[in-house]
Amino acid sequence: MTRLDTFKRRSDRLLVNIWLFALVPACVAFLISYQERHENWTRGMRFYLLAASYFYGLIIANNARAQLGHELTVRFTGFVAVMLILMNSGVFWTHHGFLFVAAGMGMAVHLVFTAKGPKLVLALILLALAGRYALGSSLTIFVSAAIAAVFAVAVGARRRDAIGSLPIRLAGGCAIAAAFLFSVVIVEFSRRARIETSSFSARADASFSDRVVGKMFADRLALWMPAYEQVRSGPYIMVASGRPLTVKEFGADDWYVGAHNVPLEVFRNSGLLLGSVILGIQLMALSRIVRLIAGTGSPALGSLSSGLFGVAVAGIATGDFPADMTVGVFIWMLIGAVCESDAAQRPKPVHLSVRPYEVPDILKGRPNVPRHFDPAGDYSNVRFGIKGNT
Repeated sequence: MTRLDTFKRRSDRLLVNIWLFALVPACVAFLISYQERHENWTRGMRFYLLAASYFYGLIIANNARAQLGHELTVRFTGFVAVMLILMNSGVFWTHHGFLFVAAGMGMAVHLVFTAKGPKLVLALILLALAGRYALGSSLTIFVSAAIAAVFAVAVGARRRDAIGSLPIRLAGGCAIAAAFLFSVVIVEFSRRARIETSSFSARADASFSDRVVGKMFADRLALWMPAYEQVRSGPYIMVASGRPLTVKEFGADDWYVGAHNVPLEVFRNSGLLLGSVILGIQLMALSRIVRLIAGTGSPALGSLSSGLFGVAVAGIATGDFPADMTVGVFIWMLIGAVCESDAAQRPKPVHLSVRPYEVPDILKGRPNVPRHFDPAGDYSNVRFGIKGNT
């Protein structure tokens, strides 16, 4: 599995080897979780196995008979459009909807700026479907669609040389840092400021700013605070997965649904060691897709990557679905496939090697004559005269 033709980048090979070595303590933790047998005791192992779906995306792209650019953009976009129609009609909904809205928004923005004629009409329909659902749904979906739209616009501006790659990379890096640190910052701020969650409201009919504040301090903080305390209290290495939370604001002494934040949920179910491996793979995948968005030669792949980046970042900050198997496996698998497909489309650098010139046979064996001529060598003390009949 770790052949050079499967994982071409050194960082990917390193991540695969780390994941394989850490599989041993993951199995030990899984056995401990089985002995405790909490209601959601398989979650730690699910998180760990799902992190490898990023590698699966690399494998798919590297072993495909043809480049996956067409399948990842045109065909997948058509599938997303069908699913958005079903979602807006109230026929379909699962956590896959987070992925469909963000991916649909990214591709819709791309098509609006590049398509013409009938394709432009279809692009506007796709934009309307994704935008309508994002505006009328949860705040997480809205944020993921907004991030997708912003970075898709940046891809188009980058194509027209209206913006450089550095601002895109800086914005992507800030978004990644905010996603991973968001819950800890909110919890520590609330502890120091002695903020009570009961003083905020998260009503659906409130203004946007009130919904944002309510989402953080009335809805999510009630889950993040006990999850944060559970991580701090240990154990730190071998953890029995599926331990319940005590959420006073919800009147639940045994809350098994999760902390709705990927770093907290991963650390409290997998421990600091395995949790660092899981989050490290996710961090590497997100860093790579930001570089793709900032420097890709394919605007379609860049816009699709914007959607994947948006749903991953928003989900990490305010949900735990990017780490679980329902939709997380598709998010990280698509990120791996998109990144590797973009790398395959880029022109390969040409390396010219200069070999030393062979010394003629008639000169071999003479004093001060090297076995090979080095073009950069000093041959001022070498005599090349040949004695004999002329």
